[in-house]
Amino acid sequence: MTDELLRDLADVADVPTRPVAQIQARARQLRVRRRRSRSAAAAVTLSGALVMASVIGFGPGPSGSSSATASQVLIAAGAAAGEQPGGWPEATYWYVASEIQYTGEDPYRRQSWIPRDPVLEGALQDPGVFGPDASLGADGVHTGSLGPTWFHAGGAIDWAGLYALPTDPVELERILRSDYNPDGASENEQLWESVKSLLVGTPAPPALRQALWEVTATIPGVELTGRVTDAAGRPGIAVERDDRANGRQMERLVVDPDEGRLLQIEQYTQDGVLAWRMTLLEQRPADTAPETDPPICGPGSEPHRSC
Repeated sequence: MTDELLRDLADVADVPTRPVAQIQARARQLRVRRRRSRSAAAAVTLSGALVMASVIGFGPGPSGSSSATASQVLIAAGAAAGEQPGGWPEATYWYVASEIQYTGEDPYRRQSWIPRDPVLEGALQDPGVFGPDASLGADGVHTGSLGPTWFHAGGAIDWAGLYALPTDPVELERILRSDYNPDGASENEQLWESVKSLLVGTPAPPALRQALWEVTATIPGVELTGRVTDAAGRPGIAVERDDRANGRQMERLVVDPDEGRLLQIEQYTQDGVLAWRMTLLEQRPADTAPETDPPICGPGSEPHRSC
């Protein structure tokens, strides 16, 4: 279905076929319908097909082009995310691997192991944080401590707090907007950042990921770019939010709407030049994490170096 979906989304009409609220309502109806029919595999398959047909609502636009919009792509991604297996409330760690590249520099791999139990120590391998001159561990890579585990969702929450978040997109959006800081970016920009961080670096279960995509679909200023290929060679659909008029950046998300996955984040300068990208390679539970190495400087560093 992916190739067909990408072809249909390559052409974009200027006017959506349905209001976002109507798309969300239809997605919620189908979500309830799917839960009732999970006992039969055929029913689940049919339900997935109904989501793609009813939520995206393909059809000829004003000039015969596809009528897909950014909101519809994000709603479809949410529906697919909600169908994925998972839910990891008792996992020991949440592992995230990504490739990061700044324009003009070589890409590097970033890995993090986020612990569920606050007694455990999280681990981080990130040359961008520790630098190329960081003291290396026995495995040839410097592994630093990740520090205490918390996520940002209407305030600081732990692993259990993440699983307590509502999966109704309206209620979830209310919580995410509740700690708006008027001294920072705009309220919509802060909401965008909150949703993105929860999709990238947390063990959010499938139902919560669906709600996060549905919240993203309601944020003003999100536009559909079209089909692209990420740095790992995977096809996806790009949506972007341009906040350069407010002195910030334009940011683009590459989405796999067939799997409900965020593939890549790109940030562009005021001149529209790609400044940075993060390509998400792996997100999964893990039973173990590598041992951390002594800090590069300060207390506990070997040999001791002042910071």
